[in-house]
Amino acid sequence: MTNRIIRPIYDIQGDSHISPFVGQSVATTGIVTGVASNGFYLQDPYGDNNDATSDGIFVFTDSAPSLRIGDEVQVSGDVQEFRLSNRSDDLTLTQITNLTNIRVLSSNNPLPTAVVIGEDRIVPTEI
Repeated sequence: MTNRIIRPIYDIQGDSHISPFVGQSVATTGIVTGVASNGFYLQDPYGDNNDATSDGIFVFTDSAPSLRIGDEVQVSGDVQEFRLSNRSDDLTLTQITNLTNIRVLSSNNPLPTAVVIGEDRIVPTEI
């Protein structure tokens, strides 16, 4: 990953529904906030305080990753908009896939503050 620009997750997510980096290779860092059987959730520990962008992203690994919640990791891969094949009416989810690098930078980090969505939040009127 030498000489590669590390982009914040909120820049990768962008301020519209589709990532401005879709189809491109990116590198980013963040704190693991959740682990699934096919990937993990990564969140910027500081965020950009912009409700139009997301500070978190799913990283698709195709198998259970050996990461722990609280790990700070650096990843490189391709940005993709994903939709389940049986959910054609659902919006896509931005994810990082086709990983070329996952590196643990540190462990046992505090988790970023959760953002409450839903009640008492402004509902988007358009995508």
